[in-house]
Amino acid sequence: MDSLLDFEECVQDSPDFRNFISPKSVSPINQVMKLCGKMVEAGQAYNVANQLFLAGLAEVSTHNEKHSVITSCLKQFNQGLQEMVSFHTVINLSPAGVRPRFLPQLAETRREFVRIGEDLETAAAKNAQVSRHKAGDAERASHLLLATRKCYQHFALDYCLQVRTRTAVSVFSFVHAQFTFFHQGFDLLRDLEPTMKTMAAQVLTPESVLPAVHFLSTLRQRNRIFFNGRVT
Repeated sequence: MDSLLDFEECVQDSPDFRNFISPKSVSPINQVMKLCGKMVEAGQAYNVANQLFLAGLAEVSTHNEKHSVITSCLKQFNQGLQEMVSFHTVINLSPAGVRPRFLPQLAETRREFVRIGEDLETAAAKNAQVSRHKAGDAERASHLLLATRKCYQHFALDYCLQVRTRTAVSVFSFVHAQFTFFHQGFDLLRDLEPTMKTMAAQVLTPESVLPAVHFLSTLRQRNRIFFNGRVT
């Protein structure tokens, strides 16, 4: 049998189907939706932190205008990371759209399904209690039971279909958004590779490091002279 329940089980109203529609079986879906909400909130906080970081990076770039090459690299990094944040915002909207689209419709279908199930039990009880000596009443009760049972089967199929397809489609949409995010991110960072090499050539060459080393050496000598003078 399919792990998400075969449709024939719905029509037959089998014990497996009854177990599938029980509150205990539905709770994992609700749990997934709650975790989805927490993930969306965490993603929004991550995007806000990224925006603050990029704002700080833009401000740092304005203080290094003397180093035109480094400033240009920082600006390109900022633009690239801004696009990454935009990509992440899109991927964050993917799970966010699951709850408003999926939960209300599923909840409404389940309410209707439960109501029809109660009507079916009532119709079955009336059909069992009606006197067989009253042919007209017995026929009406039998027809009502058959009609209610068909309606119940229809709602059972609809409910099962929604649980199967909507859950699968939502997960597929999220995974596809992840795939798109990392694919676009890879292309974007690959485009920034020349800028990264230019930046590395500016900040990691001996010519760029030697002034700092010389400054630290001079500062160390001054401190040594200062402290030696105080000791004497």
